[in-house]
Amino acid sequence: MVLSALLLALAVTTGGSAVPALAASEPPAVPQASSQSSLQQAEEAFAQDLLDEARQLCRTAIEQDPKSSEAYYLLGTIQRRLGNLAEARHAWQKAVEFSPRNRQARLALGYLELQMHDYAAARQQLEAARRLGDAAGRACYGLAWALSAQSKLRVALPL
Repeated sequence: MVLSALLLALAVTTGGSAVPALAASEPPAVPQASSQSSLQQAEEAFAQDLLDEARQLCRTAIEQDPKSSEAYYLLGTIQRRLGNLAEARHAWQKAVEFSPRNRQARLALGYLELQMHDYAAARQQLEAARRLGDAAGRACYGLAWALSAQSKLRVALPL
């Protein structure tokens, strides 16, 4: 009875159609709660060192919210722990793409670029992380390494 009244009210307010039409180009909204739930489960699995399970849960969270910077950051962290450096790089790049102010992702990516000897890319990420706030000095420390590797000691260690 209540459902009938609601459908009738909806039909009146939508011009006669009981169900409002979705635009053809707009996919239905994905509930954020399920993405957050998968991400929380992934974090718990990661904390217990269940890396394969955590990785799968991250992928599920990304399927549910393809622009989740947090899910990509955690996926990158898991991939690095597993030794999959190229996959870690890709995940952290996506995290930065979807949230340019994600300082942790920029730091992680910068240090990975250092490890992979891409000093220009490392410098770019670490400079961005420093600008976002670097109370612990991790970005500055990484920048010094990147600059010294590029033989720019005067820039790295100004006297």
